[in-house]
Amino acid sequence: MKNTFAKTSLFCLLLFTLSCAKDIEYIQPGGGKGGAAFFKAKVDGQTIEFKQATKATYNVLDKKTIEILAFTESGKTMGFVIDDFKGPGKYLITETMLTTMSYIGDPQDFETFFISTGGQITITSYSDKLIAGKFDFTGNNGERDIAISNGEFSIDLSTLPVHDHLGDNKISAKLNGVLAGFKGQIIIGGTVLNISGMYGTKAITLSLRDFNGVGTYTLTPDLYFGNTLVYIQSADDAEFVCTSGTATVTSVDNKIFKGTFSGILENSNGDKINITEGHFEVKGD
Repeated sequence: MKNTFAKTSLFCLLLFTLSCAKDIEYIQPGGGKGGAAFFKAKVDGQTIEFKQATKATYNVLDKKTIEILAFTESGKTMGFVIDDFKGPGKYLITETMLTTMSYIGDPQDFETFFISTGGQITITSYSDKLIAGKFDFTGNNGERDIAISNGEFSIDLSTLPVHDHLGDNKISAKLNGVLAGFKGQIIIGGTVLNISGMYGTKAITLSLRDFNGVGTYTLTPDLYFGNTLVYIQSADDAEFVCTSGTATVTSVDNKIFKGTFSGILENSNGDKINITEGHFEVKGD
């Protein structure tokens, strides 16, 4: 179940993180091979070129996470996140999710959402002006594998303005007294409100299954029918599920949901996390 939760969170978010220090930039042509930026790969043998992309770096203490997402005009998306990024070198893709890649063939079709199960990213060059590299990975959608091969990218970052596109999607909380930030997204279906966030390998999801607007909701460990809060440290760790707590939706204005949450979470090993001062400000569709 823990791997399913982590992968589903990745699929829902695409943009992985939000933290105290960030540098987010849109990638424009001008600086790759032949003077043009590029990001391309073969998906099951078919070459796809991505014309737009974003780059983000996140710094927490002395640890850096870097994210690249690339897009086609039709909505195909491919990207990677490297947690604990240290510059040029080889980064193995494993199910620990310290380094991971994703591919979406059609954002309206969940069956085309693939997350990496193995592979490698090689960063050949990195500076404030340029990031370049190559990659290969195997992706899985829960039912089948696809092969992503001959991946290459070279992106000029030298003349790009900073563009903060995370302002409407903030989740933060103290975990055993340590402040953590997450890039958030909201999914609404019927009376179910899901607010999810990720930072690197870490994911948090607040699910309100009887959502009926502004108010306070009691959190329970019932993952299927109750209002609950779940936290995962990494795909290899047992997930933490709320045993008690509350969430309060303080306002819903112009599709922006604001609120607070707190609770005691426990995993199957008996380890506990005390989540305090939880806040969210997430924009819905």
